[in-house]
Amino acid sequence: MKDAYLYFVTGLLTDGQLWVSTSTETLIQGLVLGYSEGVDHAARAKLRHNFLLAAATACQEGLIEQAIEEGKWNEATAPTWERDRLRANKSGQAPSAGVWSCAVPLVLVQSSHARARAKRTAVKGNVLILEARTPAHFLISLKKLGMVDAGHVNGKSKVHEPYL
Repeated sequence: MKDAYLYFVTGLLTDGQLWVSTSTETLIQGLVLGYSEGVDHAARAKLRHNFLLAAATACQEGLIEQAIEEGKWNEATAPTWERDRLRANKSGQAPSAGVWSCAVPLVLVQSSHARARAKRTAVKGNVLILEARTPAHFLISLKKLGMVDAGHVNGKSKVHEPYL
């Protein structure tokens, strides 16, 4: 019989503490205000999505500042459309054509709504696409942003990457 997974999360959003649970939902309850297993599925999905939008916006600002400090990008000389897109809502609206080639990665959150999933964000280049569709996708996305380290420990104490 296979042992049940034991999930963990640690990092910036946990103040460096190691949280462990047999449920990803329980771990998310500690991160997202108002998130609980008693709340219906659609409400939990919306809470995950909104939290990830806020995290993506904060991350985007950090990436912009980092690129400016490193001299890789200059906001004053960048095209208006590029500045606008970097500062726009992170709701998964990808550039309409081509490849995002800006020195600053574009951070987008894929919609978790069923109709929107048929129109997946598909853009090439320097883009980081995040999802909050499931609890596991949510934790993986926070991990991609560098806000947490997350994963699961198998029965033999082996951490499996990159998926939860």
